[in-house]
Amino acid sequence: INAGASSGNGYEFYLNDAPVQLVTNISSFTYLALNDQDRLQVRVFENADGTGCFSDYTRTIRVNSMTGNNSIDSTPQTICYEGDPLLISSVSSPSHDLTGGSIRYQWQKRVQGSLLWNDIPGANIESYNPPSGQLTSTTEFRRLATPEFNGLLCVGTTSPSYVSNIALVNVVPSFTSSLTSNPNPAEICAGDIVIFQASAVGSATYEFFVDGASQGSPSTTRSIQLNPTNGQQVSVEVSTGSCTIL
Repeated sequence: INAGASSGNGYEFYLNDAPVQLVTNISSFTYLALNDQDRLQVRVFENADGTGCFSDYTRTIRVNSMTGNNSIDSTPQTICYEGDPLLISSVSSPSHDLTGGSIRYQWQKRVQGSLLWNDIPGANIESYNPPSGQLTSTTEFRRLATPEFNGLLCVGTTSPSYVSNIALVNVVPSFTSSLTSNPNPAEICAGDIVIFQASAVGSATYEFFVDGASQGSPSTTRSIQLNPTNGQQVSVEVSTGSCTIL
């Protein structure tokens, strides 16, 4: 507290009605480790030795703080490239310690392996649902919680209150496949065999179709021998993880 703007010459400082600095001509005093509802007081005397008339000035401290854990659902998700993640739910949220105070949330994300977290614009709610079609690589999410009182925001960096745990959304990399025939083009005599082969995709399974009818359960075998008839259409469904292309 700085009382230098007053017209006195002597100053005595109190905390909760107990003196913490006796009369001196120094007009300021630094209070440390204050608690909510602490009462600060400075008595300003006419003279530096504490004589003469005096006036008292008081302030009651309100501490903008919160209590409780800031926790989100950390169950890993796996989606396809540019897929649709599920809602990341709030598990527990801190509460403000003062009547009239509130908790402000800010969700952040980063590509797995990156050090820098980035605020997600507009993501200021307890639970967050990442939009569909945006994630192209495995991404981590977290939630910041900040106490607010009378427009004052007190930003912290500690867990479990200010910074939540991390939720992971695994993204299956984009992949493509093609289908070739031997002979190519598939122009054959009646009764001839044609070998159809899909291009290789890591850890994939392959299911072949003729005119939309499956030719067997998906397997790691990426070729099939057929005796097609004129005009039949052969296709292959390639799957890796939970992601499939046709």
